[in-house]
Amino acid sequence: MVARFLGLLVVSAVGLLTCDTSLFDGFNSGKRPEDGAVAGGSLARSKASAQGDSALGNSALGNSAQTSRSRRVSLRNDDPVAHVREFASEDEAERALAHAEAYLARLSKGKQSQSLDKNIAGRLQWLAVQAAIRADETARATRHAERLGRSDHPLAPWARLEHAKLIERTESQKAARIAGALTHPWPGKIRARRIEARSLAAAGKYDQAVPKLRALVAETPDHVASASAGLPLARILAKRKDRTSREEALGLYRRVMTRVPLLPMAERAEERAKEILSGLPPSRRRALRKLPIDDRWMRAEKYYQSMAHEKAEDAFKELAKALRRSPKRRCEALLMQGKAMLRQKKRKEGAPLLSRVARACREPEVRAWAHYKAGRAYAALGKRPQALREYAALVRRVPGHSLADDALLRAALVEDDAEQSARTRRRVRQRLRKIPKAYPNGDMAHEALFRLAWLARKERRFSEALKHYEKLETVTVPRQEDTSGRSAYWRARTLADLKKTAPAKNAYAELAKNYPLSYYAQQALARLAELGIPIKTSSVEAFGTPETDSDDAASTLDPPPSERPTAKRPTTKRPTAKRPIPERWAKQPAFARATELLAVGELELAKLELDQLGLLRRGASRDDLVFAATLLHRFSAFGDASRLIRRRMSSFREQPPVGEHRRIWRIAYPNAFSPLIETHANAQSIPPSFVRAIAREESAFSPRAVSHSRAYGLVQVILPTAKRFAPDGATITPSTLRDADLNLAVGTRFMSFLWQRYPTNRALVPAAYNAGQHAVDRWLKRNPNRPLDEFIEDIPYDETRRYTRRVLQTYGTYSWLETGELHSLL
Repeated sequence: MVARFLGLLVVSAVGLLTCDTSLFDGFNSGKRPEDGAVAGGSLARSKASAQGDSALGNSALGNSAQTSRSRRVSLRNDDPVAHVREFASEDEAERALAHAEAYLARLSKGKQSQSLDKNIAGRLQWLAVQAAIRADETARATRHAERLGRSDHPLAPWARLEHAKLIERTESQKAARIAGALTHPWPGKIRARRIEARSLAAAGKYDQAVPKLRALVAETPDHVASASAGLPLARILAKRKDRTSREEALGLYRRVMTRVPLLPMAERAEERAKEILSGLPPSRRRALRKLPIDDRWMRAEKYYQSMAHEKAEDAFKELAKALRRSPKRRCEALLMQGKAMLRQKKRKEGAPLLSRVARACREPEVRAWAHYKAGRAYAALGKRPQALREYAALVRRVPGHSLADDALLRAALVEDDAEQSARTRRRVRQRLRKIPKAYPNGDMAHEALFRLAWLARKERRFSEALKHYEKLETVTVPRQEDTSGRSAYWRARTLADLKKTAPAKNAYAELAKNYPLSYYAQQALARLAELGIPIKTSSVEAFGTPETDSDDAASTLDPPPSERPTAKRPTTKRPTAKRPIPERWAKQPAFARATELLAVGELELAKLELDQLGLLRRGASRDDLVFAATLLHRFSAFGDASRLIRRRMSSFREQPPVGEHRRIWRIAYPNAFSPLIETHANAQSIPPSFVRAIAREESAFSPRAVSHSRAYGLVQVILPTAKRFAPDGATITPSTLRDADLNLAVGTRFMSFLWQRYPTNRALVPAAYNAGQHAVDRWLKRNPNRPLDEFIEDIPYDETRRYTRRVLQTYGTYSWLETGELHSLL
């Protein structure tokens, strides 16, 4: 059983850290290089209402080390590691360093047990290293890294790497020796090889450095800048007299400037490339003057991937001009130009361009995507004839493409959204019937059948709709979180509409058991309540008796000292028996390193160690995945733990959250960002579980998330909304919105505004949060008396419809896990 794999880990879990991002050795003194890669009820009342990087931080540090050392240090006895990390998480590197050193001094006096001394001292040494680096205290960082590296603490190998990094320019030969001893197979091997090669170069041992640097560049995927090895290699080669070496250096600088075009290093690399070019013989200068097409293409793609869509549009436009003699690649460039335009919502210009591309280009992939994207753009502009023309052309010209059935479905939806005549409705049904016949194995067959049933329901032909729903039970359903149980739910609703009450009740109950806590299961319970079965009763029957969090993921591992109960922090949880770590992991040095890295917040390094063990790799067993997710969850890596369960173990939804399964549900739905979310939610009088549901679905609990529509942070707010709902005196920028505290302050104010706008039907709030309140008001105005479940099913924006279902599902799930209650969707 999985339970046997969950054991005692005494940790200091306060938050998440990300990996170091310093990038450009040699251009800024002292900087270290890294590779650059960058439910029921009426809506009538709602209508009335509607009308009324690293936790250690990257910023400059204000106080001097002398000030930090002279500041009074107040130490806590409960958890020194957590105490130090509290300051680190606030970008107070000097305070973190001062506290770490004070704790180390206390430990050196022997006031703790020997084993605890060793364990905590190693973590404090690591945190002291990182804080000293941030505080620009290189000598202190070096001292702590060297001490930790000489110990037998699990973090020692990583500390030796840090030591080598810190001295690679001042004591190059020593750094090369340290790093060279770490090039055996382990997760730090590549870093060690880079440091060794760079140190040899810094020591002037070019004959040894160059082949090592070249090997590292060659092993790096072409789409990565390979700055950490490529730049030192380029500097060596640029100094040589022979033309071949200098041209190789030119290529290396161009690789950097095109693979990380938005970073400052790209501009500096471009300057160096120009210097080398100007020194070449005239004939070679002319031959190499223009940036190679492959490099220009890579730069344009990086712009697009980084959501610099205006730059991407210009770059692909220039590529298209340069590729007139290469029709295939020119077509690909024009397609990307059009896609970049649509990302900027330049539909009026982008749609005609894509339409022309589709007709001029022969490549099936380009033709299909250009037709499809043009059709979507014309549909968004309300130009139905043009949209239908593009979809029809796609099906006619590339019928075997995977987008063909999508185009047929989109054409049906475009017509279904038009003014409905009997002739139009017949044409819509014809299009939908064609999809499962022409593409029985396509991913749109199920959706087409569902839409046929939906049309029949809307026209109150319930018997016909029921036949469609029953046929849907035999069709393979694409696995999507927000549509689990959809056809079963509407089948039950249709039975109820046909006055078949007993079969409808049975169908609702069966759905709730088969798809626990799904959006449609929650809707089914709301419908059972309408039929006289209270939600509390039916939910217990479907999901089992609610349990306390004594059985959740957190309780399977001993809490760190900072979370243990005290007189001021009592607990109602039952004691949980300690479970031993599986022997195959407990004896692995990589596992010890992983847990210690997690204890000090080095999440990315810890994940490298866990991947080395096979715990995160494709093909890992269910037990291993649960163990890895539980470990990440316990160390507050909530987003990574949740994603691991959601992406690799989606079948957990087939079992209700009771017993052993509750732990898995609790990892998938973590109590992340507590008590920060509770503080802001309570201040705005909205449920914390709703705010947490928004954060989970918007950013997967990533405060630094940025969407393609330029929404920022934990609850994904765009700049205009953020400025409108900002607290007094707050500075709103893309950077400040990545701060979880400010992001939640802004986001919860907006949520509260919507909460008050729709006081009688709060289920509308997610739709308004995603699409805007004006869109929701417009949809309400069309038919204010529709039941909520029908309204949500008919939301015209695909993204908003899916988002609304997911948020309501997650909101209900959090409510059940935390209180054993479901909020009503009536």
